[in-house]
Amino acid sequence: MPSPQRPDRRFPSWLHWIDKTIAIVAVLNLGLVLFDLSYIPGRDYYLRADLFFQKFNVTNREKYLKNVDRLETLLQEQGLDSPEVPPLLEQLRQQSTRLLGEDLFRVTDSYGSLEEVKTRMSEQFGTDDAIDAFQSLWSVRYLRQNGWQESLRFFNSEIRFLIDFYEPKLFYDPVKGIEPYRDTQQYLRLVSELQAELQLYGMESPEVPILLEELREESRNMIRENYFAQAEKSGTLEEIKNQIRRHIYSRKPEEAPSGPAPIIWVLDFLAPEVFWANKSSTGAFEEFWSLENFREHGWQEELKFFNGKIRFLMQSNYYRHIGVNSDYIDRFWLIDFFFVALFFIDILFRSWLITRRHPNVTLESAVFWRWYDLLLLIPFWRWLRVVPVVIRLDESGLVDIEWLRAQLRLGVVASFAEELTQVVVVQIINQMKSSVESGELTKSLLQPNEQEYIDINDTNEVQEISRRLLQLGVCKVLPKVQPDLEQLIYHVLETSIKSTDFYRRLQGMGLAGWSEQIAKQVSVRVSKLLAEGPDSAYHAIADLPPDPIADELIEQLVENFGEALRVELQTENTLAELQALVSDLLEEIKLNYVKRAIETDPDRIFAETEQLRQLAGRNPNPPNPSR
Repeated sequence: MPSPQRPDRRFPSWLHWIDKTIAIVAVLNLGLVLFDLSYIPGRDYYLRADLFFQKFNVTNREKYLKNVDRLETLLQEQGLDSPEVPPLLEQLRQQSTRLLGEDLFRVTDSYGSLEEVKTRMSEQFGTDDAIDAFQSLWSVRYLRQNGWQESLRFFNSEIRFLIDFYEPKLFYDPVKGIEPYRDTQQYLRLVSELQAELQLYGMESPEVPILLEELREESRNMIRENYFAQAEKSGTLEEIKNQIRRHIYSRKPEEAPSGPAPIIWVLDFLAPEVFWANKSSTGAFEEFWSLENFREHGWQEELKFFNGKIRFLMQSNYYRHIGVNSDYIDRFWLIDFFFVALFFIDILFRSWLITRRHPNVTLESAVFWRWYDLLLLIPFWRWLRVVPVVIRLDESGLVDIEWLRAQLRLGVVASFAEELTQVVVVQIINQMKSSVESGELTKSLLQPNEQEYIDINDTNEVQEISRRLLQLGVCKVLPKVQPDLEQLIYHVLETSIKSTDFYRRLQGMGLAGWSEQIAKQVSVRVSKLLAEGPDSAYHAIADLPPDPIADELIEQLVENFGEALRVELQTENTLAELQALVSDLLEEIKLNYVKRAIETDPDRIFAETEQLRQLAGRNPNPPNPSR
């Protein structure tokens, strides 16, 4: 991730506000993208949330039904002659018009509850206009002619449950091409109608056996045809089957599982198929939707079980339309298009600004300068937009991600560097070991001309560099420091002669000449200093007693030698020649290293690195052999 780019004060303040605005829009777009990606997997949770908030939302349909209840209470207490009845009926007529004319129902096609309300009202009143039917129903004349008890009984048993029926269509369903599954909705409407019939007339109603038979038939169809397969929710059908099996068969001693209660409870919760897979779910529904079951266990308790355990599972089923590309419909691009267009304009504007600040950069290069912004334009893998969003938030100053960058450096980068270093070290050691064992190293030192080596210019760069440096040192540098070298040699010779016992004896005797013994000792020391290599000469000088004058002369010699060497190296011909030789040498080393690396199995290198790491982990504190 690039380093943060804080607002540039050379730009006007309105550009910084544009950066902040675009960053906020990008965050909003990312939120929509994440919601869109999570909608199908998490639709059941959104549906539960919608059902929860429905409890606190008083809709116009609920207000309508409350007025119907007020009317029924008023008629029971005061009758049709009450002066409060006409105004209440007028209010119901107005609400009925709004109920049918406005989008108060979530599903408005021919399979929804609204269409069923219109059909039943039209059949009851013999008219094609449902609004006229409601106008007739809520009139004093109709209630007086047909009896208000029968009129309200018709409404409560045939219409009320449809108006109050929950249709699981969420606001985002059209974007994904989703609609409630018609067969499961029809199933639930039958259950609601049965419940309304039982609440009004009880088990003696002639409609109850008919509705139970329809529910048994619908249950068989649901299991046989698998209403949940199209939405890829077959697991939900299995959950429904397990619930009805558990409810029916657990009440029968001969069918219920036996054993310790805690174990049975755990297994039933984690793997219910262990107990119920061999039981018939069709038979369980046949028994559940029967008059005998309702009489034996009470229809209130049975419907309470259904509404609590099974109704939501059926409500969660849906049908998703398929497009001409044989894939599920997804209209999110209609929402995303406006954001992508805005991001496209912003990228072009930013690229233009880059070309203004850097004239040598083309517009195409400027676009790829901020390559991560292109992730805002691609119509797939939209979750990758989190990368440019985070960067834009940091650049605009809205969010500081320096702590995140530090964690990445400490974590990912450090770990990668450690792994890479281990592999590189192992490979280098292996190549050195292979060169030693195969004799390539010895051959390169003793027989360099016979070595198989990639040469790019037919020149031995090491030899040429050594020759050139030696030439500089001997021919150019040493003549310039000759006075310093002569002073040092003279001082060393003088000190050496004076330190001999023979010289002191001659000095005590007052002899002014030199003897052969003094000449021999002096020649030995001088020849040792001049004939032996720099290392021996250095140790010869270092072994002498401490001498401030010698130290000062040596320091002066080193300083002048270094200065002269730097001056000679900075000459144009010398510097260019050395640079070319070193460059060629590095290129040859690289080519030969790559040649050997290609011949090396990387898997073996990684395996050996891992083996070494494991060995180091087993023995973090190896014993010290010196102890």
